[in-house]
Amino acid sequence: MPETKESAESKPWLVFEPVLHPPTGQPIKHFPGPYRAEGPDMFGDWNIIPAGDCGAVAAVVSNMRPPEVVEGNAHLLAAAPDLLAALRTYATELCEHSPHSEVCGKLDDDQCFGCRARRAIAKAEGRA
Repeated sequence: MPETKESAESKPWLVFEPVLHPPTGQPIKHFPGPYRAEGPDMFGDWNIIPAGDCGAVAAVVSNMRPPEVVEGNAHLLAAAPDLLAALRTYATELCEHSPHSEVCGKLDDDQCFGCRARRAIAKAEGRA
C-alpha cells in the first residue's frame, strides 16, 4: 500500500522503496538482505531483521522447541536472502555443466542441480 507524503514523514520506517532484480528488472517482493537473527527474547523467540533496519520481517517462535533448534531456524531464515542470491548466480551455470544438460530447463527435473535451484528460486519468489 503506497504511503502518502504526510504519513511517510510521520512513519519513515513504513516507506519501502522497491529494489529491482538486475536480470529481469522486476521488483523484488521482499526486503533485500542481508538479514540478521536477533534473540532470544524473554519468550525464547528470535527476530529476523534486515541490516540497517530495526523492524523484524519475521519471527521464529519457540513453541516449546529446544532453544538450539529455534536459534538454528532463525539463522537459516536470516541467511535466506544470501542463499537466494547465490542460487540466482549459479542456477544457469549448474545446468550448463550438468550431465543431464539436454533435459535442463524443466523445473520438475530432479536430476539437474540447476533445475532444482531454479525450482527453489521460484518457490522463494512465490511462483511455485
